[in-house]
Amino acid sequence: MLFGEVVKMALASLGANKLRAALTMIGITIGVFSVISVMTAIGALQSSIESGISFLGSNIFQFAKYPANVNVGGEIKKKYQNRRNVTYREALHYAKLMEGQAREICLKSFGYEVKGQAVY
Repeated sequence: MLFGEVVKMALASLGANKLRAALTMIGITIGVFSVISVMTAIGALQSSIESGISFLGSNIFQFAKYPANVNVGGEIKKKYQNRRNVTYREALHYAKLMEGQAREICLKSFGYEVKGQAVY
């Protein structure tokens, strides 16, 4: 078959099956639109997350027994409670290591024992 014949047959098929051709075109259009929308949403979400984290800077160092962004209750607490407590001596050691490098040094202490988290 020649290319011209193939094009004529395709156009004749489209003319004979107008509803099927229209529905196929609508389906392809919706599919392409969906992919573009999802990719745009993912890009916007990534940009939002990066800008939300960027205020922390890339030079943040924090250590703690429990993660700072996790509510330490129930099952999550059981996961982290076997970790060693951060001692005051360890916090001072890290503070000495960070001298001259840190803009702010903070030791948070919770409870009656000297344990907690150090933020540099």
